[in-house]
Amino acid sequence: MGEERRETVNFETLKNDLVKVAQDLGELIKEGLGEPGGKGLLGQLSRISEGLQEWKQEQEAKKAAKKGEGGERGKEAKAKSPEESEDEEEEEPSASEEEGGPENLFDGSEESFEKWKLVGSGNISCEEKVMHLEAGDDLGLAYFEPKTFDAGVLGMQFCPESPDCDAAVAVRFRNPTEPVPDRDDPETRYNYDNAAYVAAHTGFSVNLGSERPGMEPGTFEGVLIGDAPGAQAHPERGEVRPGEWNELEVEFDNECFAVRLNGKPTARFVNVDSYRGKTSEEDPSWGYVGVLMRKGRMRLKDVRFEVREASAAEEEEPTEKEAKPSEGKEQEANP
Repeated sequence: MGEERRETVNFETLKNDLVKVAQDLGELIKEGLGEPGGKGLLGQLSRISEGLQEWKQEQEAKKAAKKGEGGERGKEAKAKSPEESEDEEEEEPSASEEEGGPENLFDGSEESFEKWKLVGSGNISCEEKVMHLEAGDDLGLAYFEPKTFDAGVLGMQFCPESPDCDAAVAVRFRNPTEPVPDRDDPETRYNYDNAAYVAAHTGFSVNLGSERPGMEPGTFEGVLIGDAPGAQAHPERGEVRPGEWNELEVEFDNECFAVRLNGKPTARFVNVDSYRGKTSEEDPSWGYVGVLMRKGRMRLKDVRFEVREASAAEEEEPTEKEAKPSEGKEQEANP
């Protein structure tokens, strides 16, 4: 039986073989991974890492900006009182306005109060969502300045603070800040010393409970009561309750005017005076509404105007206006 021949393993040769294998494997790995920024696996990983870093920076920037805005809003919220926050909520358009309902001329907010202007004597202020009017030593007028009203219903709640309060609601009068044309010669114009009288002379005023002789609450001042052309009908007698809230509606369309005081129809007439109560279509300077104060103090709230088809008078409208005789030149007018 022959002996099995064994080949002696040379350690040096084995080491060289292992080194060669390791070198070949390194080349393969290097080819597969590639260099950072290259086409291999390392390049792809490098680009992904850069993209993630950019996205992270963008998110941190947005988060910081949002936090800054929130801080500013927080400062503003802390600076505002609860009452101011409530007012801001109430200043949002009401559902009735969005749906074509009454337009709020004064809803208790400071924003709506700022739309009212005082001319003449007296003082107006807004406290606890109520407009306060105080007469001075001469006639005063608080009127809604931004726009004019030709046809519809002017409504409000008013509260005279004493029985001797003398006030009136004026409609469709001329802009009191502009010169007033002469009744007989429109080319001649006057600047009033007291602009409040412009409303009394160029529009129509509804008495709100004066104690003056012959003045009925809820009737038009300066318009005779009767059946003659241009006179006013007085269907029911109205009553103003001092110290309480009263409801007034003045309805007008073309030359027809009517009043409801605390739910009662108190006046109705068809205008035949071509000088007073013009619409803004006839003259852009006419059509304003406001409140005249002669004596005492009064409060207002819920002042609104609704454009709708009016039924101010049962009589047919005259086909042509007849100018009423002039009752004399206004003492307050300066040629």
